[in-house]
Amino acid sequence: MATNAIDQTRRMLSLVTYLRERPGAHVQDVARAFG
Repeated sequence: MATNAIDQTRRMLSLVTYLRERPGAHVQDVARAFG
């Protein structure tokens, strides 16, 4: 269970970084990158 939470946290932080680096990113682009 802890590994899953750690993986989810890493994924969320990657998503936040991705969005901060790409203001105005389209949902389709984000879904493609993280889908």
